[in-house]
Amino acid sequence: NDYNCVNHFSKCQQITRYTEIIGTLEKASEEHIRPEVKRQLVAEARLCRANMLYFLLHVYGPVAVVMDPEKVTDSNTLSDLRRPSLDQYCQWIYDDMLYAAENLSETAPDPGRWTRDYARFCLMKHCLNEGYHKDGWYQKGLDMYAELNTGKYDLFPDYAEMFKNANKGNCEYIMAVLCTEEADGNPRRGNFNPMLMWSLPSELAPSATFPVGGGWFQANSIDVKWYKTFESADERRSVIVTSYKAKDGTNVGDAHIGIRWNGYIVNKWPQETQTQFQGQDIPLARWADVLLMFAELDTRKNNAVSPEAVAAVDKVRDRAGLEGLPAAKTASVEAFLDAILMERGHEFFFEGFRKIDLIRHNRFAQEMHRYKSVTPPLQYIPLPNFVLQMSELYGVDVEQTYERPEYSQDRNLANPI
Repeated sequence: NDYNCVNHFSKCQQITRYTEIIGTLEKASEEHIRPEVKRQLVAEARLCRANMLYFLLHVYGPVAVVMDPEKVTDSNTLSDLRRPSLDQYCQWIYDDMLYAAENLSETAPDPGRWTRDYARFCLMKHCLNEGYHKDGWYQKGLDMYAELNTGKYDLFPDYAEMFKNANKGNCEYIMAVLCTEEADGNPRRGNFNPMLMWSLPSELAPSATFPVGGGWFQANSIDVKWYKTFESADERRSVIVTSYKAKDGTNVGDAHIGIRWNGYIVNKWPQETQTQFQGQDIPLARWADVLLMFAELDTRKNNAVSPEAVAAVDKVRDRAGLEGLPAAKTASVEAFLDAILMERGHEFFFEGFRKIDLIRHNRFAQEMHRYKSVTPPLQYIPLPNFVLQMSELYGVDVEQTYERPEYSQDRNLANPI
């Protein structure tokens, strides 16, 4: 339904709908629904709402939403489009995620259903992002790590093979969008993974690596400068393709970047079937992320680099075929946090975390300037103009843009005088 939308602000309506559903479930009597079923359904709805709130936060900053079931049809509430405070908005997300982490089922009856572990993962990440301004949240994130660290999950031995069809539901995946090799673009035939079709130049010729040939267009690519930050022994580079043959026979490489292609090809989810519609699951939560989040949470909470935090990062590096971090990168809190940020970039590229990670480290402007030679004037997308026009009609003053207080420092460092 959002394919042709010009913005995501309409998703605020989904928050209202979730709130209405939650209110209806909470009012349901035991005569109509068993208490344990009610708790499960409310927990699922609250995690749905939390994840949509989280998504909107990281697109626009805090936005006006309806969180009280008694006010979903209240005209005064619906016409008040002022932004809530960051603290209040983040607390709503926290409360929903915590409820889900305490009330969802520990195991799912069907693959892809949300569980307590996925809620714990979501809460752990939210606490990491916002712990700098919310007391006790770094510790809560560590508590979620302790609840996840039961031996149920581990790193899959081979990074490149982890994403393939043969290894669906592997030991590293805590949650994923389930896709199928039988998908054909019809929603009735199941989800498909579109990532490669958004990563391939359309002129790419069929080959052993790409038997189907080119994609729709190259919306996604790896910048050459960023590729060069990988250590030469890093096995994660194997899913990045640095040249290709075009349909006209041209060998396309570095000299053609910006002319025939935008940058190197992201091949995490390769062409395994003779169709545009690939069936690899799309990871939402991986154990590698839990390990790196633990290392960062532990360091930020204690303002010190612990052996346990270093060991967690080194375990991820070991799977990538790398030695442990050198002493210079663990000698101080600042150096270690920089190393974690780089490690996250090399581990999770094109899994949807990078901008959020950069903002958490207050490095968004600096890294954009470093690798793309541009300095973004804003951290978040401005609210659509129609929101301001509606607010003016309601007599409400709404701030169109939002940035965290620290962003001016990031921006100044990206453009030193």
